[in-house]
Amino acid sequence: MNNKRTRKEFEDEIDSVDEISRLNKKLDQFKEIKFEEWTSEIKSKQGVI
Repeated sequence: MNNKRTRKEFEDEIDSVDEISRLNKKLDQFKEIKFEEWTSEIKSKQGVI
């Protein structure tokens, strides 16, 4: 059984890790925006703004 990976397989794995990292950053930004929208919605319902 050959456990050696080709250069292409290695590069694909690195690309996948980079893509996951990029998507996690986008997800964090999305969560932050949604949280801000949610808190401003609550404040407006309470008449705080």
